[in-house]
Formats: sequence, C-alpha cells, structure tokens
Amino acid sequence: MRSSLRLLFAFVLLAAGARAASSPAEVAAVISRARARLGSEAALTGVTSLRFQGTYETAGEGETPQKGAIEMTFQKPFQHRSVITSSTGREEVTALDGLESWMRVKDGKEQRLTLFPKEQTKTLRANTWQTLEFYRGVERVGGTVELLGEETVGGVLCSKVIFRHDTNLAWTRFFDKATGRLVLTETAQGKTLEEGEIVSDGIRFPQKITSTVKSSTGKEITVTIVFAKVALNEKFPASLFTVPTISSLRQ
Repeated sequence: MRSSLRLLFAFVLLAAGARAASSPAEVAAVISRARARLGSEAALTGVTSLRFQGTYETAGEGETPQKGAIEMTFQKPFQHRSVITSSTGREEVTALDGLESWMRVKDGKEQRLTLFPKEQTKTLRANTWQTLEFYRGVERVGGTVELLGEETVGGVLCSKVIFRHDTNLAWTRFFDKATGRLVLTETAQGKTLEEGEIVSDGIRFPQKITSTVKSSTGKEITVTIVFAKVALNEKFPASLFTVPTISSLRQ
C-alpha cells in the first residue's frame, strides 16, 4: 500500500473513451458553463498558483488503513509539489519542475530519492495543467477535448467530456448539463466524486474528494481527502520544485 501512495494522490488516472463527433461550438458551450460554475473569467484566468491543505484517509479490503496530512502546490506553467505525511511520520514528497520530476520518501532516518521517467513526468505535467487551467485551452499543450454526448449520473443529466493530453492520458468528466457542476470524473482505474465547496478569492473548489482506485495488487482502495484551505496566487521559489541534491538528503 505504501508504495502506491503517490499514485493515489496524483489525481491523474488513465482513461479510455471512444471518440465521438462534436462541434467546436458544442464543446465550447459545455466548458464555458463549467467554468462559470467555478468563478468569473477574470478570477479563473488570473490564477498563477494554487495550494491545497487538508487531511487524507485510505481504506480497502485487506489493506492497512492510513491517515495523515496532505499539501499540494501547483504553480504555472509546470511546477507541482505534493507532501503526504502519514500519522506515523512517514513523508512522501512528489514534485515536478518543468521537464523533470521526482519523489523523495523519508521514513525515520532513512531517505530515498527517485527520479521519474519521461512518461511519469508527462502525467504530472498534464495534471498540473488540468489543475491550473480549469478545463479550457488543452489544445495549446497538444491535447484535444471532445464531447461524448449525454449520460445520466446519479439522476443528473450530464454532458460527458473527455480531455486528452496523449493517447493513454486523459480525463473523462461528467458535467451537470443544467448548471455546469462537475458530477463525476471516471477513469479506467476508478471514479472520483466531489462534495461540498470552499470558496477562495471568488473561485469554487471541492471541500471533499473521494476516489476509488486499484492498488498495485489489484484491490479496490478508497481515498478520501478533506481540504481545510485553498490559497491562490502565492509566489513559490524555484527551489521548492527542483530535484534535491545528495548533500541535502544527508542533512
């Protein structure tokens, strides 16, 4: 379970979906409605960074439950850092700095640094873009967006939209057709539901996120994150995201 924590909190899962014809105007209308639900255009386009702070819990059959604190920082254009600290004191830091990404695990006196390969970096870049851009403009980073029709989710008629960054890297989202509210994110590995809201600087964010994913052993795990604070447009130093030096690991 511990070895898969970074995957559970990345908010990036691979999704598959059949292509369907949709006009640019139809896609634009759905995205505009979804963005309007979150906040004004001025507020959304003015975001340069986001920092989420909260707590997490995991549960799953045959798995040891875990809980602790989580902090996720995103900064334009492609910088990200997440810090997951368990109740036992074990810390996992995952970061992206442009075209480099890495993870550092600290457990007691032991530390381990892993540099991620190209594909993992690509995933973190796409996730960072998705978090900071609020659905619009994926074409600018080589992606596509398609409207796959309508589907009822939990009694709500939704517009089904797939955001692709690459052949096997995408998000399938279901937006309430009437209000633009994000109802569900569904992927090949699981589902993510959002509940409640935190309003920060005029933008709505979910207060609670519940994801059902598969562990490395194929078992179903539920990850629940409750956010206490969302801060916008702080300025973070480059050193927060760069790959740690060997000397810093020895300190």
